[in-house]
Amino acid sequence: MLSKYFRQNWPPVKLQSADRLNPDGINGLANCYVDGIGVSKNIEKATELFEQAISMGSTKAMNNLAGLYFSGHGVKKDYEKAADLYKRANSMGDTNALFPLGVFYSKGFGIKKDLKKAFEFFEKAASIGCVNSMINLGQMYSSGKGVKQDSKRAAEYYKQAVDKNSPEAMFFLAVLYQYGVGVKKSLPKAKELFQKAANLGYEYAAKELAKIK
Repeated sequence: MLSKYFRQNWPPVKLQSADRLNPDGINGLANCYVDGIGVSKNIEKATELFEQAISMGSTKAMNNLAGLYFSGHGVKKDYEKAADLYKRANSMGDTNALFPLGVFYSKGFGIKKDLKKAFEFFEKAASIGCVNSMINLGQMYSSGKGVKQDSKRAAEYYKQAVDKNSPEAMFFLAVLYQYGVGVKKSLPKAKELFQKAANLGYEYAAKELAKIK
């Protein structure tokens, strides 16, 4: 589920009055209420605390509250509010907002769909090591959506994600080797990648591997 990538988790803080904490501490306390760590789960209270931290300039709280609005976890799902919060965090230099904004622009969640902007956000996120952005860039280059179609570039991004042990990227790169798209055709390499992905629990890889053995 996408929302798992949008939440910034922080270690539990020593529970105390929120007015005695700094913005990061308040954000951490809010996370305790989201997860029920040391307190009973209370999303309403968590939301209040995220808002308090946001009023003090916490981009971490912006991303976390955006994640709640995106997933509808304990609050009414609201893509527009989520998008606004991610935009605010991004405008303040928080790189954790890059990937979510790429997804929002690619899907039109709460903002006008814009594949070129999605590509730009994914590219920035990939440059700082975001594996999911690498995979999305690979898919965009493969399909030619939001960028000029380029199978070689797609393979390059999948390889970057494979180097970070992504089973999903292993699967996509294996398909390219299987059919010789963007890379020299190699069934041994395809099988190797399918096997690695399958070993990591990627179900589609196991099914594809069974077809070509």
